Amino acid sequence: MEPARVDVPQAVRGDYDQSLQRFVIDFLYLGDEPWRRDVKDPVITLRIGKNSERLLGIEVNVHAIQAEAVELRMHAAQAVTNAIEHLASQHAGSRHSGSYEVAKDAISETKDKLFKELTQP
Repeated sequence: MEPARVDVPQAVRGDYDQSLQRFVIDFLYLGDEPWRRDVKDPVITLRIGKNSERLLGIEVNVHAIQAEAVELRMHAAQAVTNAIEHLASQHAGSRHSGSYEVAKDAISETKDKLFKELTQP
């Protein structure tokens, strides 16, 4: 059995955080690490590992999008994908670029389940 890579997320989850008033997507890695916020625009804030530069989470300001529920899910997914692509372009060729690609793929593959809560009444 191949050992798990610490720079690739082991899982992804998403939930609305009432205290932040944001939909938060967490990328779960082996080990814990403090993170810093990297505000990309009024909608997206990235959580970047202070030491590793890994993408640890994404905060989506769903209120700033101001769309209906079904559209909101699509807009949120696209905003997240765009932010990850921007982050990957900033670190092109680094050891982190692969983990950003894995994170983007995880969002694409799970967006219906991940953003389901945004379409709930």
